[in-house]
Amino acid sequence: MEHRAQLGRGLKLTITRLVPPRFRAACILAAVALVGPFGLHAAGLREPADPVEVRTVRVGVLRGPTGLGLAHMIEQEPDFASGVAVEYVVAASPDLLVAKILSGEVEIATLPTNLGATLAARGVEIGLVAMKMWGVLYVVGPEEVQRWDDLRGRRIFTIGRNATPDVVFRYLASESGLTVDTEYDLDFRYDQIELTQMMIARRVELAVLPEPFVTQVLMRTPGVHVVLDLQEQWRLARGEEAALAQTGLFMTHDLFGAEPAFVREFLSEFRDSLERTVANPSAAAQKAAGIGLGLPVEIAEQAIPRLNIRYADANDAQAAVGDFLSVLLEFSPESVGGRLPDDDFYMYLNRERSE
Repeated sequence: MEHRAQLGRGLKLTITRLVPPRFRAACILAAVALVGPFGLHAAGLREPADPVEVRTVRVGVLRGPTGLGLAHMIEQEPDFASGVAVEYVVAASPDLLVAKILSGEVEIATLPTNLGATLAARGVEIGLVAMKMWGVLYVVGPEEVQRWDDLRGRRIFTIGRNATPDVVFRYLASESGLTVDTEYDLDFRYDQIELTQMMIARRVELAVLPEPFVTQVLMRTPGVHVVLDLQEQWRLARGEEAALAQTGLFMTHDLFGAEPAFVREFLSEFRDSLERTVANPSAAAQKAAGIGLGLPVEIAEQAIPRLNIRYADANDAQAAVGDFLSVLLEFSPESVGGRLPDDDFYMYLNRERSE
């Protein structure tokens, strides 16, 4: 009896010190079961109330720069007072992450905005809740190439015919008076890893690349620089309020409608994580290395300023996202699912979704 009483007295303190907050209740209940009813009474502990049902929400993050803004959040795993537990899943490719969304395993995900729009067009019940990255595309090449006119008569390598880098470059080139196959040629023979290696080996002179591949090229290839910042060129072509709305945070309709308190808390933590990433790239790069995003610390740190990370909720981002998707629709309809998304694609807390 004395042994059981001592166990009861030390039980709560030991668990509080050694076990993360979200697991403490379960550990206490398990230990109490071992102590037995007499030890519980002797320890002065009350019998536990019925356990509260906790919803587990899985957040999917793409391996690579897309996950950088969430590094603080993933590493620290903040608790949510709204009775929702969060788990983070790092996916190696968009296809794998989409599969987890379709299976219901993932309810929140960071995705390219056009991929989110394509899923919505196909009937997947997800919507945009916030924007996080406003373009990561750059033309890199030799120092003597400085402007659009310098691209005349040259071959430019890019990745994925009708993918976002291709569409954005072709649109901006046309706005600058350059026509593909007439004033310049495009070459799609390499993927982004191969193209980066070819640039470093100096077997390719000009390329349209996303970060962090731009940083890899610049760090390892003297005499190569950023010829054109396509985010800046987008604003010049579309207006000062325009932005390359490339990557956002998506959520299922069910979660958004059922857990408004959690949604509000999650977005607050998400915004804080993005802001801390921008304020301290070095710390964010260190954290990213520890959670399996596949980015070397030095490359991640130097790439962050060119990732254009900035939080905007769906309401504030709607005009810029719609503008971006409209250009993709014109040049490559299949890249956005064949149509622009409805207003319900943009989900924000100060309005109710229409049924």
